[in-house]
Amino acid sequence: LWAVDYLRGAHQVRYSPNTVGGVLNFLTRPIPPVPSLTTRLTVGSNDYLSALMEGGGPLSESTSLFGSYVNRNGSGYRDDGGFEQQDASLKFKQVIDERSWIAATASWMEDGHQAPGGLTRADFDVDRFGNARLDNRFDGHREVADVVYHRDGGDGYLEAYTNFSHTKRH
Repeated sequence: LWAVDYLRGAHQVRYSPNTVGGVLNFLTRPIPPVPSLTTRLTVGSNDYLSALMEGGGPLSESTSLFGSYVNRNGSGYRDDGGFEQQDASLKFKQVIDERSWIAATASWMEDGHQAPGGLTRADFDVDRFGNARLDNRFDGHREVADVVYHRDGGDGYLEAYTNFSHTKRH
């Protein structure tokens, strides 16, 4: 997550008729204007470990590429509340001429986690870190990709967009 774009009010035309209250748009990091490489390691309580590596930038005057990989896992704060997640993404942009460009993004996520919870008030009072849903586990993956063609015009611009999304629970 690089930024959050919040649009208040109804945005039915652009984002669908189910957006009466507004839209939250989670943005990933854009391709940097200069070559860059970032690594980050985060360690926390409950065996939390997150490793990030991302890098890219311009390959030429008209072509840019950026990729990222994240691996995070931990045991969770509740009994049997562990998780592991991997996430990879790749962004590509090709400037065609001074008025048009094409961009493509692909990402993959693999997730496995115990879904803790289900404690009654009495269970919580006895052991607030307990887990009444030991068999409630999610393991799955998701692949998404999109392509955008953009062309500036006299009074505005034209964009053509297509995407692919596949989610599977194991």
